[in-house]
Amino acid sequence: MAIKIELKKPEIDVEIGDLQFKYDYSDKFIKEESKQAEEVLKTLKSMDDQTDSDEINKHLKIGFDMYLGEGAFEKIYELAPSVLEMMRIFVELRNHLEAELTKRGELIGKTQKERAKKYQNKKK
Repeated sequence: MAIKIELKKPEIDVEIGDLQFKYDYSDKFIKEESKQAEEVLKTLKSMDDQTDSDEINKHLKIGFDMYLGEGAFEKIYELAPSVLEMMRIFVELRNHLEAELTKRGELIGKTQKERAKKYQNKKK
């Protein structure tokens, strides 16, 4: 009898309105994305009421296109042409992706380290 293991692409389907996207969580992408994402979030958090909406959209474009692929920002902005709405969607997207990755065990962090430690202890 053969063992058959199904391979799955490291992708998460994302729906925003009627739009369909795929979030790539391959090792290479996660490494690059984590650096950029922190910069985008830090920049967005440092902006205030006086910040020009074009400046905010510039950073949101980097974030959306990074997570969902080139051109994602424009497609979403066409449906929700509001800086406030785009910021809300971006934060919600990031929170959902983080939760899904944690659920899938793909984030390296406390949960992953605990699993690795538990596995190593069983082997002894």
